[in-house]
Amino acid sequence: MPTSSIFKNFVISGTEQVETFVNAMEMSKLSYSKSFNITESQITDMQRIKSIIDKRKINSKVK
Repeated sequence: MPTSSIFKNFVISGTEQVETFVNAMEMSKLSYSKSFNITESQITDMQRIKSIIDKRKINSKVK
C-alpha cells in the first residue's frame, strides 16, 4: 500500500460505512504476511541467494 494513502483524512458516517470500514480492517489484518529471519549477515553465494528467493516465493503463495 502506498504511504500517501495512510495520511489521507476521511469521514465514516452511517452504519453501513462503519461496517464496511471495519470489515476492510479485519481483512487487512488477516492478509498480513509474516516476515522470516535470515541468519546470515551477508550472502555472496548466488545459489544461496536463489534458494532464499525461491523460499520467499513459495511462502508467499502458501497463504
